[in-house]
Amino acid sequence: MSNSQKISLSRLLGALVLASALPLLATGQAAGADPLDTLRNTGARVALHKQTGKVNFIGSGLSGAIDIPGVARASGPEESVLTALKVYGPFFGLNAPAQEVKVTRTAEQNGRFTTRYQQIYQRIPVLAGELVVNLDRERKLLSLSGELSPDLAISTTPEVTADVARTAALTGAKEWYSQIDTPKTTQPELWIYDPQLLEPSTAPARLVWRLEVTAQGLEPVRELVLVDAQTGEVALHINQIAHARNRQTYTANGGTSLPGSIVCYETTNCTGSDTDVTNAHRYAGDTYNFYWNYHRRDSLNNAGLTLRSTANYGVNYQNAFWNGSQMVYGDNFPVDDVVGHELTHGVTQYESNLVYSYESGAINESFSDVWGELIDLTNGSGNDSSSVRWLVGEDLPIGAIRSMSNPPAYGDPDRIGSPYYYRGSGDSGGVHINSGVSNKAAYLLTDGGSFNGYSVYGLGVSKVAKIYYEAQTNLLTSGSGYGDLYNDLWQGCINLYNSGAGGITSNDCTQVDYVTIATEMYKGY
Repeated sequence: MSNSQKISLSRLLGALVLASALPLLATGQAAGADPLDTLRNTGARVALHKQTGKVNFIGSGLSGAIDIPGVARASGPEESVLTALKVYGPFFGLNAPAQEVKVTRTAEQNGRFTTRYQQIYQRIPVLAGELVVNLDRERKLLSLSGELSPDLAISTTPEVTADVARTAALTGAKEWYSQIDTPKTTQPELWIYDPQLLEPSTAPARLVWRLEVTAQGLEPVRELVLVDAQTGEVALHINQIAHARNRQTYTANGGTSLPGSIVCYETTNCTGSDTDVTNAHRYAGDTYNFYWNYHRRDSLNNAGLTLRSTANYGVNYQNAFWNGSQMVYGDNFPVDDVVGHELTHGVTQYESNLVYSYESGAINESFSDVWGELIDLTNGSGNDSSSVRWLVGEDLPIGAIRSMSNPPAYGDPDRIGSPYYYRGSGDSGGVHINSGVSNKAAYLLTDGGSFNGYSVYGLGVSKVAKIYYEAQTNLLTSGSGYGDLYNDLWQGCINLYNSGAGGITSNDCTQVDYVTIATEMYKGY
């Protein structure tokens, strides 16, 4: 069976599922009046959330962007976005946009308009309840994606005080970490936590106090903690320490106090014999340059954020991490792909803000691997021969830690149906393991190859970087899983194709389809 026949079969099966499910969402409408039927007939892609049953993705196809009913061509972008929410929002579980979502960010680039929304319930934000709307220059719909906690009906009056929640978080942190040095917490805030937006779960939504516990030391801590606002129990805790061009580079001199003693500024060369400091500074520059040259992005926050790095952290500390505000490296760990990897966690924090847990965390890790390797392949430094190409951390003192071209070689999955795919709760739900699925996809999409019955031609570094960047900045939300990435990589390619950006062709988007199906992303959450 050819690639196109396999995709046609996949599309047919998907259409049958949607055809049986979507009419239930359009109860009360006359036959043939369902807007989603109209969308599908134009070649648009529509997907459902596997647990809520609501639509979580509407994307335009190769034929072009989607006309929004009721939107005139002269309409402003804000008016057009609001109309799109009114027309299609009910299928996502959104019935009153003015009361149920609030704008968190808008961006306009080359005539395109992107708006991100945060779900709120009685003015309280919902964790991972987010929508993203993308319009083209003619105010037509490119995509509407994200997930909401539907039909919320819970008390928003806490029985537990913020101080009690803070004590519970600090007590928990001392149990979760064998060594913790003077932990601190942020101010607790009320949020709503619906587990099914982050992982497969049947647990109900609940009101929580959200806070972060931080501490320095050999076991650095940046723990997101949700404390049930009615019972005081810890509902969820996630380690957000993401392990492994205005620059400032420091040395900790074997200590753990951050940032340490400054050695290099942007305007001064690194001098002296400390190779780690020099490399941390240099590769931070390489990372900045890649993001600027390929994406016209000005640092991690796209607003010139200083790239702060600390080398020589701890004694015999064999790791590196992003702590939410700067990079930290143990001895001999500032190597090019690791630096690019960790700094990309910062980009993710400012863009999709993927929660560092389960599938969203695996995508977070993979995106760091992807940009780390693309930077490694293009900065003209080190060995990029075929024997080490697509290895993560090949220059580390401990050797490579992952293979993107062959994830199973390191015990990681290359597709969701792989026996290596981890379904437990360790490693924050397998974030460093299940990243192999997206890693394999990035490798295939860049270099090409045959995998799982599909033959793919490589698009090269530039196009792959642009497609992944479009997904990162304009499509993914904090709770996105592999099922979302399956749609968002495709839509990222479609958006670039329809806007004439990056030299993307329709056949390039076909290759994206091959890769995401071969790696079985559609089986994800």
